[in-house]
Amino acid sequence: MKICIIGTHSTGKTTLVNELAKHFKNKGKQTKTISELSRLCPHPINETTSIDAQTWILNEQMRYEDLYQMTGSWVFCDRGTIDNFAYLERAANDQPIDHLLTKAVEHMKTYDLVFKTVKLDKKAIEDGVRSTDDEFRDDIDARITRLLEEHDIAHVLLPESLDVGVHVGFVDQLITNN
Repeated sequence: MKICIIGTHSTGKTTLVNELAKHFKNKGKQTKTISELSRLCPHPINETTSIDAQTWILNEQMRYEDLYQMTGSWVFCDRGTIDNFAYLERAANDQPIDHLLTKAVEHMKTYDLVFKTVKLDKKAIEDGVRSTDDEFRDDIDARITRLLEEHDIAHVLLPESLDVGVHVGFVDQLITNN
């Protein structure tokens, strides 16, 4: 099982991924998590990111997922290729990146479940890495939503809640009922 949590930055993805892995481990599943790889990127991220930076992140995401899936574990991904592509699209400024869009969209088919966070009226907390600029966060969220719709990518919108327990219960119930 491979599950990804997507959405703009600072919407609780990392916390949810870690809690889901812990929850399903307690239910007897072997779990692995893939953290947001932008934090490891050797290039600038956020508003000053580049095609090179975002291509690196996109490729690393797919590489880690392939490695972790070979372990037979349930893999929980903090981001998926489509939200990585949203940052790449923003950085491209009309440069040709169709081949990377195709790659990202095709890869989205490898997830068993995709959950999208909702950006609520909560300010991003300064963590020294991610931007706290609301306009930037809104732009990325709108891009992700548009990409999901344009490419008919199956996903489930998480409940509008700041309570990670609500989200864990929601995901668990959806998995249990399938």
